[in-house]
Amino acid sequence: MIKRKSRRKKHVNATKVRYDNIDFQSKLEMYAYKEFKKEGIPAVYEKRSIQLIEPFVDPSPFYKVFGKSNVSERTSNVQGTIFTPDFEDSLNNPHYGFFIEIKGRRNESFPMRIKLFRLWRKRNGVNKDYFELSNEREIQQAIAIIKQNL
Repeated sequence: MIKRKSRRKKHVNATKVRYDNIDFQSKLEMYAYKEFKKEGIPAVYEKRSIQLIEPFVDPSPFYKVFGKSNVSERTSNVQGTIFTPDFEDSLNNPHYGFFIEIKGRRNESFPMRIKLFRLWRKRNGVNKDYFELSNEREIQQAIAIIKQNL
């Protein structure tokens, strides 16, 4: 049996869509965008990527098996970790702001990435609300909270 090299997996059950010249990763993200626009909430889709961990070179020996070879010493750069919130406010308000992540199914790396993102907010003094939303009802609840705080 021939083993094929796997491609990056797409979001489970996510259908990419285009609306207002924006390519959304899912229909739920497009729904959120439409609702924010309808309610006059200044939210920008994938405004910026935040570097959570800088790339680095590990100075210590690193041993790993690649394929069917024996354990051997490897050297490589370690990739950094970034997080791109689905939506961020476009307010210039020092007293209120928000990040919104629309999430259907969570993958195995998501809980750690969110912890690192929350640590980044703390270390950088970023006092913005963070919403993690999974369906239309939660999006409506977030809109009510945001409108209350604007």
